Amino acid sequence: MRNIIYFVLVAAIISLGLYMIGSEDEPALPVSSGFLEQYSVPTTIKTWGNQSYCMNLENMTQRDLCLLDAAFSLKDRNICSDIHYENLLYRCRAKVESNPKLCDKIDVLSEKDLCLFEIAFRINNMTYCNDIFARGLKDRCLYGFVMDKKPDPAVCFDIANESLRDKCIFYHVGLTTNAGKPLISPTLCYLIVDVDLERRCNETYLMGG
Repeated sequence: MRNIIYFVLVAAIISLGLYMIGSEDEPALPVSSGFLEQYSVPTTIKTWGNQSYCMNLENMTQRDLCLLDAAFSLKDRNICSDIHYENLLYRCRAKVESNPKLCDKIDVLSEKDLCLFEIAFRINNMTYCNDIFARGLKDRCLYGFVMDKKPDPAVCFDIANESLRDKCIFYHVGLTTNAGKPLISPTLCYLIVDVDLERRCNETYLMGG
């Protein structure tokens, strides 16, 4: 029964685009206030990263999620062992130990996706973004990686989400090499689908503002 509850919970989070709060290793993906209220999840760093606080939570789901974040925050693999739900335990260990093979042990696809997302940023390897099944999360992973880790204009065209792809192109058009030259030609602004953003791109980079 607990497995079913976890599956429904995580699947809902992914489908709504409300991903779990991570650490400094990956881009911030907000959790909705409604989710926080429903599950009474502590939001302050003082309590959310406190193992003792987590262990005193009676609700097993809240307790496991609290321990997960405590392990991430404190980078302590030993905290993971207190997590009751096995898939969440593997996800915890995978990130804290920087071991992507542990994601393969997760038998719920949506939860495996979250593990791969975190691993991609944890070990600085975008390859794991491409292993994510859920299209929305894969796009956020690719977008976050080229925006926060390593610019690569070619990756923009692997992003299915039109809005993220447009922002990715706009961002790369504005980048320059060490020699001060544009990383990609400003003429590529025409590839931006959003009319207003394309016009802004042309006015800023093609016509010199």
